Amino acid sequence: GELPATLTLNTIEGEIIINLRPDLSRESVQYIKALLDSPEPCRACRLYRAEQRGILQGILTKEDVPQGITKLGNCPKGVEVEEGEKCHGPMMTRGMVGWAAGEGGPDFFIDNYHKKADWWGNEHTVWGEVIDESSLEVITGIFDLPTHKEGLTFLDTPIHIDISE
Repeated sequence: GELPATLTLNTIEGEIIINLRPDLSRESVQYIKALLDSPEPCRACRLYRAEQRGILQGILTKEDVPQGITKLGNCPKGVEVEEGEKCHGPMMTRGMVGWAAGEGGPDFFIDNYHKKADWWGNEHTVWGEVIDESSLEVITGIFDLPTHKEGLTFLDTPIHIDISE
């Protein structure tokens, strides 16, 4: 079937619209489509981690959608990688959305760093991009919510996500 063009994260803080990028990871966008097609509510979908001011992390999963159907993205043409380094996508820039920790989901994050995240190299599978200003403002606002540190920085109150196209 036809792949969706966008994924909207509907939260109490506002809408975050992700432009999907099947050109970077078709399987990841197929996973998002499976989530959208499923009639199940997105009970476990939430934003839970906010590292100042660069990483907004969450999870997208439903009980009836199998994990592990995503594959890691391909290394972009012309990228030279040192031996042992992972290469699964473009170097991330502000607004790009990828699977967390160089894995294949269901945990994802939105890059909110103002400069290119060259310290990550090309290790993340990128499957979407937030480009509209109002979505970026919602993301920025979430970083002002109360957090606590447990090694990583977690939102005191995780934010539930409902998803739509």
